[in-house]
Amino acid sequence: MRKKRTTEKGVRMLLTGRAGFTLVELLMALLISSFVGAAIFLAYRTQSRTQNAQEQLVELQENVRAAMVTITSEVRMAGFDPTGEAGAGIVKAQPGLLQFTLNRKYKTASGADDTTLDEDLTYCIAAKYDPNRVGVVTAYPPDAPPPALARESGAGGGPQPVANNIEALEFMYLIDDRWYVDPAHAGKNLARIKAVTVSLLMRAPFPDPDFNGDMDTLLPASKLSTFKVHDKNNEWTKYVNKIKADKRQGHYRRRVAIATIQLRNMNL
Repeated sequence: MRKKRTTEKGVRMLLTGRAGFTLVELLMALLISSFVGAAIFLAYRTQSRTQNAQEQLVELQENVRAAMVTITSEVRMAGFDPTGEAGAGIVKAQPGLLQFTLNRKYKTASGADDTTLDEDLTYCIAAKYDPNRVGVVTAYPPDAPPPALARESGAGGGPQPVANNIEALEFMYLIDDRWYVDPAHAGKNLARIKAVTVSLLMRAPFPDPDFNGDMDTLLPASKLSTFKVHDKNNEWTKYVNKIKADKRQGHYRRRVAIATIQLRNMNL
């Protein structure tokens, strides 16, 4: 009899709602769930942004490394001419363009000397983006990806991209014991150039709203105190000042890569 009364009491409590959760308990559960959900979302968002930033940095580093390996290996061969009769050497030395020749195939099939220049190479930013060959892009939309560093061969085929998203390029030339950027001096002393220092300014293809970079560190070799420079590259400085004035540009990650290349086949 007692067990029956207990069961009936439980049924009545269930039907009347006396055994359920109170409104305060439901609100507390909802509040705690909201905090947990918000914490999970913030953690995911932070991790996603960190991953995107790391991917951009890795892409920048890989592009810079690939570009420098290609430029260094070929520029180092400028003037290669074992016969001494092909006239290989530097053809043009400008702040934004370097053209040189070499005689890589210096022997014919019969073993005789071949004095024909077989490679004529040029590194630059394509002329439609840098018409004055000063080494900075001046003719592309600000929000579009920057153009590529181009490699042009005398064999034809047009400019071939070496590295994408290049905003600025600087070639600096060592003549005697001083470095020169001014083509008026370097262009008159092509045979006396002993080394070339290359500076590349590369930009990530997409902006990061949470990033605001320091553009005062985007300096080419001609602006560094480690080099004994006769003249400065004002065009690079003008370009950096231009993008500094545009707040949108501050959200793009950028890297400057500098490499000095000794011309082992020049001034022998």
